[in-house]
Amino acid sequence: MPLTAGDVVNRIKAVMAVQGVPWRDTTTRDRFKFGGPDTVVTGIATSFMGTFEALTKATALGLNMLIPHEDTYWNDGDNTTLVENDPVYKMKVDFMTKHNVVIFRIHDHMHAQHPDFTFSGASRRTLSMRGAWSMASHLRPSAREGMRLAFSSMGR
Repeated sequence: MPLTAGDVVNRIKAVMAVQGVPWRDTTTRDRFKFGGPDTVVTGIATSFMGTFEALTKATALGLNMLIPHEDTYWNDGDNTTLVENDPVYKMKVDFMTKHNVVIFRIHDHMHAQHPDFTFSGASRRTLSMRGAWSMASHLRPSAREGMRLAFSSMGR
């Protein structure tokens, strides 16, 4: 059974739960920004922002899911109505459509973790469907175990 973007997000939510960070659906930041939960994931990349450069590098590696920390559409709320007439926005959307990209932004929940992942460097890791993902040793044992459980079956 193929892994979907929704499966990945559910695993992220499970990790948050292990760390004592309840998931809040009320945030306007931590959600799908392009594509959706049914997209089959070929690989995952993380980035600070959902830039065109990040997208092209990820897709060149065969990774179609991007999990950025900051915005994708040049404004905090990723409000596409503000940019829908911009030719760069159209180019970006056309590229993401062509490459079956899915973007899930994680911002607020990332800052709610202890330690804050944006400062500990874990947001720069790249996940691959074929490789193992190991957590940094600075996490609490319960958080390390949550990450191990959440990602141990990836790609199986």
